[in-house]
Amino acid sequence: MSGHAVRQVGLPDRALLRQAVEQFAGPADSRAVETSAIDSWVTGFVASQQSFAFLAMGANDELIGWVWGSVHRRPDGPPVARVETLEVERAHRRSGVGSLLFDAVFAHARRWQCCELVADIGEGCGAAGDGFVESLRPGISAGKRVRWST
Repeated sequence: MSGHAVRQVGLPDRALLRQAVEQFAGPADSRAVETSAIDSWVTGFVASQQSFAFLAMGANDELIGWVWGSVHRRPDGPPVARVETLEVERAHRRSGVGSLLFDAVFAHARRWQCCELVADIGEGCGAAGDGFVESLRPGISAGKRVRWST
C-alpha cells in the first residue's frame, strides 16, 4: 500500500473530479460519456452540500481509484450515507486501495453523524471485487444491498 494517498475532493478540485469521471466512466470501460454530461454532473456534484468524493492517488500522483456518494438527511432521524460508486484501476486492485477509500467514507459518515452507510454491491465485480466485499462484510455476496452502522 506504500505510496497511496486518499484525498477528499470538492469545489477547488473540479478538474481532478472531472478527470475521475472521465477515467472511470469513459470509453476504456465501454461506457462512453458525453463531455456535456460530464460537465453537468460535475457542476451538480460540487454544488451539492450532500455529495462527497474521495480519490486515491498513486506514488506519482496518478489517479488510481475513487468513491463517491451522498449523505441523505431524514426528517425522522439521523442522516444516512450512501456509496454510489467505488472503483479502483485494475493494476491497483488487491493492494488495499479500496479499503483506504472505504475507510475515508466511513470517517466522513461519522463526521456527518450518519446512523448507517448503505451500498449496493454490483454483480460481476470479479474475484477482486468479491474478495473486497467479503473483507468488508463477511457473508455478503454481489447483488446485495449492504448496511453498516457507523
